[in-house]
Amino acid sequence: MPRTRYGIKKELEHMGLDSYDPFQIVEITKGRVYGDGQWLARMDQKGIDQIGCILKKTSKKTKEEQAKALLELLICGRRNKNKETSIHKN
Repeated sequence: MPRTRYGIKKELEHMGLDSYDPFQIVEITKGRVYGDGQWLARMDQKGIDQIGCILKKTSKKTKEEQAKALLELLICGRRNKNKETSIHKN
């Protein structure tokens, strides 16, 4: 959301913000915009450690192989999170 958006003060009030701060806006909205199915999430320390471990294990591999390993981690993390969510819903 641009700082110059029409009605920005009302939008900020609605989000509980006193001033325009892009980082707070992303934190509140998770980076989502209307019609967007993707969002941002803050990574916890476990995720950061897992990425560090993968990068160490794959340091002698190509960038493509490293990217594939990291992508597998993210996909597995999403699957596990979906399983947890579905368990809590039941």
